[in-house]
Amino acid sequence: MTVGGEGANMEKVLVVDDNPHNCELMSDLLTNWGYEVNTVGQGTEAIVVAGRDCPDIILLDVMLPGMNGFEVCHEIKTNSQTRDIPVIMLTVLNEVDDRIRGLKVGADYFMSKPFNYQELKFRLSALLQQKQRIDSMEEGQAVVDAFLVMMKFKDPQLYMHTCRVKDYCAKVSRVLLLSEKQHERLLWAACLHDIGKVIDFSPSHPQTGREILSHLKMGSYVADLTLRHHDPQPWASIELEILVTVDRFESLLSHHDKQAIEQLRQLSSQIGVSAKVLAAIEQVLRDEQFCEKMTGRFR
Repeated sequence: MTVGGEGANMEKVLVVDDNPHNCELMSDLLTNWGYEVNTVGQGTEAIVVAGRDCPDIILLDVMLPGMNGFEVCHEIKTNSQTRDIPVIMLTVLNEVDDRIRGLKVGADYFMSKPFNYQELKFRLSALLQQKQRIDSMEEGQAVVDAFLVMMKFKDPQLYMHTCRVKDYCAKVSRVLLLSEKQHERLLWAACLHDIGKVIDFSPSHPQTGREILSHLKMGSYVADLTLRHHDPQPWASIELEILVTVDRFESLLSHHDKQAIEQLRQLSSQIGVSAKVLAAIEQVLRDEQFCEKMTGRFR
């Protein structure tokens, strides 16, 4: 049964509980909080409805007839169509083993009955915000991937350079402990920093790239990085420092310059190379050499 308005912006909650009284109580509460609510009483029905309606979040009781909540959660989280839907498990079980079992089958949160309504309200909001962020990341990544495929067919060399810049940016980001948001922004910018070269291989390609990206919602997210990736003073953000330094390092490597690090160090005061990022690149190279030695030892 579905309760709530039909507003386009209303987030959908699927409540799974075999007790009609509990379903009615939760439905009234969630509708009051501004959600569109659908209730079902059986695990098998929950799996069907989740796949058909794609709710934004699921409140799942553990004690269900037939398939229990753990089994239902496992089915939802192993289905590619529904695995990203957050699941809050509700139960009278209070044992640590039960909570661990819930986490193992993919539950995003575990609440014991009777639960605190304010805690539930907060947890719903937090998980939905997290889901929205993941959804927007996936949309942005699809755009980035499409540009990379176009680049691969148009200019394979440029594509390979871009992939190497992205890989080194990812490794340097981890060494320097960037936040997940900074890491994401950096990698998208690394993938798109030379997109202007697909149609304009001149020094003004950053401006061409900005014009291309300006038509996308995600364009503003990475615009300052892609526009300034040849900036001689890239100190506006740590992401820009990494992109500028890694791009210059990879350009030297692609010209078979084995002394790329040393050359960058010598030119650092002239061309805006970050000493901090340079040290991180050296750490990445040492890690790669160590891995190569260990791989060779175990062959």
